[in-house]
Amino acid sequence: MHVAEPEPQTCPLPAPPWGLTRFERGELLAILLLLPVLYLALGALSWSPRVGALAAYGAGLLLGQGLVRDLARLVLEGRKQPTVTLRCMCAETTLGVAVLLGGLGLLLLGVEGSVTLSGARLTAGVAGVLGVGFLVKDYVLVVRKVREHGRMLGVRKVRDHGRVRVG
Repeated sequence: MHVAEPEPQTCPLPAPPWGLTRFERGELLAILLLLPVLYLALGALSWSPRVGALAAYGAGLLLGQGLVRDLARLVLEGRKQPTVTLRCMCAETTLGVAVLLGGLGLLLLGVEGSVTLSGARLTAGVAGVLGVGFLVKDYVLVVRKVREHGRMLGVRKVRDHGRVRVG
């Protein structure tokens, strides 16, 4: 007995192309050029920030990377007309704001722990933050209504944020 398969649901956004876009390759190149310059500039630096301040600085770097990327995209590609409306928030922004608030909370609570960083470790930390920012830039946290479950939070990959209207 043959049972009919349910029709697959289609996504309202076009399927993303495989590989990196020209814009993404440019961003990776900029990161790769920045890291050796940063390593050479920091040299024998020794820095001991408090844990909360270090978290806040890292979050600021992550949020700044997203801002620079969005502004560069607007300048290079122009403003695009939205093709889909989602109740969502960029995962990069969500992560950055959460870490920023956590770092500020540690500072306000008076947590005195500090971390000693050499120039090499600071460069590695910057590389890690920029790498995470590059990896999560295409993901959004989506709130949607699900029958019998109320509102649910999900993660969705959206390569072109310029085509999404938050609603």
